[in-house]
Amino acid sequence: MTLSRLRHGPALTPDYRPSLVRSFERHLRAENRSEHTIASYLERLRQAEAFLAGRGRSLLDARREDLEAFLGELLGRRAPETVATRYRRLRVLYRWLEEEEEIPASPMARMKPPIVPDQPVRSSPRTAYAA
Repeated sequence: MTLSRLRHGPALTPDYRPSLVRSFERHLRAENRSEHTIASYLERLRQAEAFLAGRGRSLLDARREDLEAFLGELLGRRAPETVATRYRRLRVLYRWLEEEEEIPASPMARMKPPIVPDQPVRSSPRTAYAA
């Protein structure tokens, strides 16, 4: 994914969105995140932003209930592990926004991640005979 694809979205105005995205990308690079990880973060940002736009919100003015609705909607279509990963990506974004004083407090401050049920480990026939 290229940054240019993310420049003009429905939720943030062109006045500050490119610098916000560029700043967050710069932050991820400074942390030595891989290109794949950076692309993943930026894609998750775009998805959350599109959902929030449908609720008349942006990433900067999202409330806890908006983000819970986003994650709940995702749980209807995605595996809990996937949604838990998206939760963690958003949490990093909101911590960064708080540190940068773009928002007064993270709407995710008291949110808990989605529960990921334990998956039983299937034993292969070879493992069963080894016992």
